[in-house]
Amino acid sequence: MRSILSFLLPLLLAMTFIYCGDFKGIGDGGIQVTETTLSGRSSKGPIFGANIDIFALNSDGSTGDLLATATTDSEARYEANLGGYSGPVLIILNDGQYQDEATGQIIQNTTTLHAALQNASGKVSVMVTPLTELAYRNAGILTPANINSSNISISMLFGIDILSIEPVDPSDSTEAASASQAQKDYSLILAAISELSHSTGMSISEILVDMEADIVDGILDSMASELITSLGNFLGKGNNNTGIFDLADTGLDESINNGGMNYSGIWNDTAGDAGEFTFSIIETGNSFDGTYFSIKQTNGGGTETYSISGTLTGNSYEGTDSQGREFLFELKQHPLDNSDSILEGSYLDTAKGKKGSIRSTNNNGYNSISGLVEIEGSSDDSGAIVTLREDSSFTTSTNKHGKYFLRGFSNGSYNVVASKSGYQRNATGPWNFSDGKTHYRQANFSLSETVLNPPVANAGANRTVDEGTPVTLNGTGSS
Repeated sequence: MRSILSFLLPLLLAMTFIYCGDFKGIGDGGIQVTETTLSGRSSKGPIFGANIDIFALNSDGSTGDLLATATTDSEARYEANLGGYSGPVLIILNDGQYQDEATGQIIQNTTTLHAALQNASGKVSVMVTPLTELAYRNAGILTPANINSSNISISMLFGIDILSIEPVDPSDSTEAASASQAQKDYSLILAAISELSHSTGMSISEILVDMEADIVDGILDSMASELITSLGNFLGKGNNNTGIFDLADTGLDESINNGGMNYSGIWNDTAGDAGEFTFSIIETGNSFDGTYFSIKQTNGGGTETYSISGTLTGNSYEGTDSQGREFLFELKQHPLDNSDSILEGSYLDTAKGKKGSIRSTNNNGYNSISGLVEIEGSSDDSGAIVTLREDSSFTTSTNKHGKYFLRGFSNGSYNVVASKSGYQRNATGPWNFSDGKTHYRQANFSLSETVLNPPVANAGANRTVDEGTPVTLNGTGSS
C-alpha cells in the first residue's frame, strides 16, 4: 500500500480518534485507567515557544475544565498528558515565534489558533494550524458531531487530513526529503496562506475570516485562484526546500480548484423569442464552460447546439456563446436551506437584435464524492476512471496521486465505479443522497491487476502453449 493513502484513508473512520490507550495500574487491586496523551505540531511555519492550553468540552459545546498545558519545543512539537480524561477537547495556541514561509524571517506569532477534537482517548496526534483553526470556526457550536463534521469537511476541501498529518518545515530540505506527499502538501498550503498574507498585506486572521466566509456553501470558490497563485509564487522562491517546484507535482491544484460545480437543466426564455435552452455548465476555478441547445425557430424545427464559456465572479456568470450571444446570469440561491439553486439572468443576441431573460431551476448541485484510487504495483495512480454508475455524465480520472473528485450531482442513490485497463473494476455503494440535504462522501478504491486464467489441458490431450505459460493438467495418472 502506498503511503499517499495515509492522509485520506483514515479520514472518515479515524476522525473519531478512538485509539488504544496506555494502561496504568493503580495500587495492588489491579484497577486500571486509560491515560490520554495528546501530541502534535503547530505550524504556519513551525511555531516554537508557543503556549498551548487544552480544555475539556461540555456536552453543549461550551468550554469546560483546563486539562493540561504545554509549550512547543524548538521543532514546534508539543505533548500533553490528560490523565484519565477521554472525550471532546479544545486546543488553544498563543504566542511563540515562527519562520514566515513567504519571507524567511522569524516573526512573533500574534494569531490564536485552535484545534478541536471529537474524542480524545489514548495516544492521539493533533496538529494545530490555520486549517484546524478554519475547521474550528466552521464548526460553530463545539458539539462532538459538529467538530467531526467540520474536521472532515475542511480535510476533504484541501485533500489533507488536517489533524493527523504532520506538516514539515518547508525550509528544511533534510526534513522534507523523508516526508510523505501529504505532509509536503499540508506544508505548501500553509505556505500559500503565508504568501497570500505577504502579497496582500492582510494578516493570517483576516485571511481566515475571508476563507470562513468563502466556504459557507461547502466549497472554496472565490479564493481558490488566489491561493493557487500564492502557492505558485512560493514554489519559485529560494526558501522553498521541499523539493517541489511545480504545482503539477502536488495534489493541491485539483483539491483547491475543485470548487467547481456542474449544473444542468432548462433555461426558460421569458421573452418567448428563443424557446427553451437545455444546458449543462461546469465551473472550474473562476471560469465556466459548457453547452446548451435550443429548439430551432425556423427550418422545420430540430435543435441547435452551442458552446458557452466565460468568467465567474462570486455567484455571477458572464460569458458568450459560439454565436456571439452575450450571457449574464447569477446563482440566486444556494441549497443551504435545502431549496433548489436558481440560475437567473439575461442574454443579448446583438446580431439578431434580440434579448431576453432566462431563469432556471436546478437540483441541488453540491453533493460530492471524493477519495483515492490506488493502482496496486504502480508508483503512478493516475488514469483510473471513476464514474457514477447511474449517471455516467459524472465521470473523472485520477491524478498521479490517485485523487479524484465528483461533485455537483443531484440527489439520488448512486454506486461509484473505479476502473482502469488491465485492472479489475471495483465498485462501492449505494451512496444515498436522497434526503434533500447536501452531502460530502468519501470512497477509496484499490485496483488489482487482472489475472487471466491459465490454460487447462486434459490428460491425454494435445495442446501447444507459449514457453513459460503455466499449465493446469486435469486427469488421473497411472504408473
